[in-house]
Amino acid sequence: MPSSRSLSLIAAAAILFTASAWASAQSLTPAATGLSFGQVIAGPLPGSVRVSASGFRSTAGATYAGSGSGVSAATFTVASLPDPGGASAWSVMLPVSATLSSGKAEMTIDEFEYSWGPAGPGHGSRTLTVGATLHVGARQPSADYAGGFALTVAYN
Repeated sequence: MPSSRSLSLIAAAAILFTASAWASAQSLTPAATGLSFGQVIAGPLPGSVRVSASGFRSTAGATYAGSGSGVSAATFTVASLPDPGGASAWSVMLPVSATLSSGKAEMTIDEFEYSWGPAGPGHGSRTLTVGATLHVGARQPSADYAGGFALTVAYN
């Protein structure tokens, strides 16, 4: 049975962008949503929360889902795709891991994944969504945790 203690995780709101020599920073713009795990309830043993690239949340171990309000995959818009197929000409490099913190308390995010959305009108832009897994410690302190991660989108 979950405890009434909860963690509010509106995570990874700060997103960094990098670009290769063939793509400019203007080609990748954040949309309205960052990666958010929503409210999570820590149990007596470790667990995890996964938000897929499609925005669905699941839990494993002794971690329980609280309010689903605000749960989302990170969303970016990649503009000016030069080929009609769009996404196949681009490579996405995701981090191995990132850290969310609140004071001295920390949690790790890893197992990043991405998905391309359908092409926009005239194949000029495409949505890129990113999901990941959050590892919650046993009796993780209740707090608002925040952090960021870097990704690179490059034209091949």
